[in-house]
Amino acid sequence: MTAVNFSSHANAARTSAAGGSVSVQQGDTLSAIAARNGVSLQALLAANPQISNPDLIFAGDTINLPGGAGAAGGGAANQTAGTQQTAAASGAGGSQPSGMSMSQAGLDMVKKYEGLRTTAYRDPVGILTIGYGHTGSDVREGQTISEAQATELLRKDLGTAENAVRKAVKVPLTQGQFDALVSFTFNCGAGTLQKSTILEKLNAGDYAGAQAEFGKYNHGGGRVLPGLTRRRNEEAQMFGNQKPTGTGGAQSQQPSPATPSTGGGQPAKAAGGSYTVKKGDTLWDIARAHGVSLKSLIAANPQIANPDLIYPNQKINLPSGAQGTGGAGGAGGTGGAQGTSTPTPAGNGKGANTAAIAKSFEGRNASELKRSGALPMNPNVPSNICCANFVSAVLQKNGLLSAGEHTDAVRQLDVTLRRKGWQPVSLANAKPGDVVIMERNGVSHTEIVASNENGKVTLIGSNNRNADGSQRITYDTSNWWHNHLSAILTPPN
Repeated sequence: MTAVNFSSHANAARTSAAGGSVSVQQGDTLSAIAARNGVSLQALLAANPQISNPDLIFAGDTINLPGGAGAAGGGAANQTAGTQQTAAASGAGGSQPSGMSMSQAGLDMVKKYEGLRTTAYRDPVGILTIGYGHTGSDVREGQTISEAQATELLRKDLGTAENAVRKAVKVPLTQGQFDALVSFTFNCGAGTLQKSTILEKLNAGDYAGAQAEFGKYNHGGGRVLPGLTRRRNEEAQMFGNQKPTGTGGAQSQQPSPATPSTGGGQPAKAAGGSYTVKKGDTLWDIARAHGVSLKSLIAANPQIANPDLIYPNQKINLPSGAQGTGGAGGAGGTGGAQGTSTPTPAGNGKGANTAAIAKSFEGRNASELKRSGALPMNPNVPSNICCANFVSAVLQKNGLLSAGEHTDAVRQLDVTLRRKGWQPVSLANAKPGDVVIMERNGVSHTEIVASNENGKVTLIGSNNRNADGSQRITYDTSNWWHNHLSAILTPPN
């Protein structure tokens, strides 16, 4: 995977779209940017050929918008009477709820408020419960599950809330607005959503008014509950008060040149067979492993509403040519169906990207980063001991750890990486992205190598730099850690 500075590429100038450009915000994904600006993800990728890894974009980067962005409703007036409501809805930055799914940021917020219990228990009214509030006939006395299993149960349980929002909301939504409504509905119930003043004002086009209504739903047992107040406040903040400015229902669906199609104009079922999603997979990983472009993989799977949300055991159609056009490209190799070479940063390709991801969060507090959804960090870990939580999350974001391999313990991180083939290297041979394990002389800490300039190694990690003892993502240029060093581990080539 390759980190790219989008602002200074010749390709960017060559492909600059009539739709202009946008700057990446903290926590953004390409699919979220596409949705906000009323264009398809395929069209956005096509307008940005300089992006070698669509899963790796950084705050402050510039993204070219394809022609028609923010004005996708131009043809809406010509729609039939049966779709006039959709055509009239506006929203650059918005999509029709019928095609939306909850994002990782929304999922993380729900997790935070629901709380995780990995052993079955009875709630205050005697109902067997497990995971993030999951109930049902599949919950048994004494049952235990992993955090990953709890997440899968939560995703399934959220489906009911997602469907309720899709059916009830008649106007375009941003991803944040959809996530906030799903969180509200999951907590309060579909019936409450349908009768709520939030929905009433929203469907009337009063987005600011809808945001103001969240705070009213903070009562339980006839009294105000602080936990519900905090949750409603965070949902309202995520919802925002702005009406989208394009047309989600009339998005420009510009096909990728690699899109396989039938005579009817619909994406054809892939001739390359299918693939079953495994833990930690992303669509980019799957495309790379099968030697096809991400654009053609997305085109072969129109059933995927949100390319950022795929789940273990889900079936993915492979486009024709998969595993028959050169296989997986790999860093610096041939991209199969893409037919282009992927540039590799200095140092180990995977490691350099690990360092780039870590650097993109420099200066952010661990307490805020855990809540943001920008990294898959465990929100339950105290903010003064987040070093392994941060390193694991960076490795997971770079595809070097699966969700099930994420750990908050330095010693377990050491064991996991060695089992995966990571090898110890000397301080002189440390490269960007290598993981530094410190487990000596009373210290348990881990950071990532940011650079090695003629033996002067700089680290980056979650360090206790705040006055209250909590951690912040900072560079570490001192040599204090040399006396505590257990190993520097480098990823397998």
